[in-house]
Amino acid sequence: ELAAVFPDEVRALGKRIARERRDGGSLVDVERPATAAPKFTGNTVFSFPGQGAFELNLFRELSRDVDAQDLLAAAEPVVQETLGVSLRRLVEAGDAESAQLLAASPDLDQFGIILIELMLARRLAAKGIVPDAVIGHSFGEIAALCVAGCFTPEVALRVVAERVRALRQVAGPVG
Repeated sequence: ELAAVFPDEVRALGKRIARERRDGGSLVDVERPATAAPKFTGNTVFSFPGQGAFELNLFRELSRDVDAQDLLAAAEPVVQETLGVSLRRLVEAGDAESAQLLAASPDLDQFGIILIELMLARRLAAKGIVPDAVIGHSFGEIAALCVAGCFTPEVALRVVAERVRALRQVAGPVG
């Protein structure tokens, strides 16, 4: 049932999109980042992977960008509420502590996956590389919807949180 997976706000938005036959980006306040003039046109597709695509060192590097700080700030309370751990600790911790954090909270990487994808899309956009189309698999679908302007990053993070909760209900605790 959708009520178990998506919060009321997301379900209402989906119904409104279907009813009005409009794209999601025109129904939510989406602040699109300023980008340099596109270098490629007509042939650029961003493909976002899903589960298993988390790479800690890439996450740390991208998290240090000034342009990523608002994403991390938006993610921190959602991760704390969902998992009871700090995402920022994962960025700042050494390798051993990061390994312990990921072992103790394996779902932490799921937030890392979507954040890597959103941070990479921002970094590319800042260099003038913007997608003409986006596709994604699993968590990548959520990132693709966000990059396309259908979701704000905050909504995308809440969708990930609800997905984590739903999978925990179905599968039980992971570990």
